[in-house]
Amino acid sequence: KLAAFWKHKLYLVIDEVSMIARKFFTKLSTSIRKGKSLAGEKSEDKPFGGVNSTVLYYPCDPSKDSAEKMLGQKIYKQFTTVVRLKEQVHVTDPQWNDLLCHIRHGSCNHQHIKLLRSLILTNSQCPPTDFNSSPWNDAILVTPHHAVHHQWNSKVTKNYCQQSHNQLFICWALDMTQGQRLTLEESFTVAMKPKGFQATGNDHALLSNMIEIAVGMKVMVTFNIKTDLDIANRARGELVEIVSDKQESSFSPTKAVVELEYPPAYFLIKLDCTKA
Repeated sequence: KLAAFWKHKLYLVIDEVSMIARKFFTKLSTSIRKGKSLAGEKSEDKPFGGVNSTVLYYPCDPSKDSAEKMLGQKIYKQFTTVVRLKEQVHVTDPQWNDLLCHIRHGSCNHQHIKLLRSLILTNSQCPPTDFNSSPWNDAILVTPHHAVHHQWNSKVTKNYCQQSHNQLFICWALDMTQGQRLTLEESFTVAMKPKGFQATGNDHALLSNMIEIAVGMKVMVTFNIKTDLDIANRARGELVEIVSDKQESSFSPTKAVVELEYPPAYFLIKLDCTKA
């Protein structure tokens, strides 16, 4: 499959390569070289098997490099062609296009600042904003702060349940080890971990102890799960079904809010866009 996929490929474009570690950069190059080699092409000594590659951004941190990171950096340094994207295609409004151009060159004036401030909700010049109608009722909050992130999700989910009359399910994490619930002593040990504790290399170490869910709520993927099917970071969708644990006894079809005793067996999510 690897050979068949890369056999006729001539170009590789990596968007937002800043999200790719140099270690992965090396593995990517190795895999493509292997695919090209299996396809009968003699290009094992070339990065990416000779495929013309373009990256749109790449950070450099030479401190404490492993062998794979050093190789990834070496591969990156072999890029000799720079492509500058000058045309703004996402924004078509003349005023905002002008603002973006001035921001790029650091030459904003009073009118640009005034335009930005006109979007502040408490500004008298801000256009009327009704969060109960489209498109604002489907707005996405972008924030780097987890506290705001969790509060926003909770508020939006509860508001959705009130409007749709769907049940709100409260799901608590169930800590287990080797298939068994934690003992009282083990639970105490977990609870006493420092607030900043995070398992090295574990992306799931900071998951919430409790989540609120409802059928029909909007969801977003925050990890790259299956990128070739577009099940990746920032993919959006809708929760269409909640399948409870076979041991669950707290479910009630009449309660507006149901606090589950066990985490659900699984959720069914319908993504807005996927190649599956």
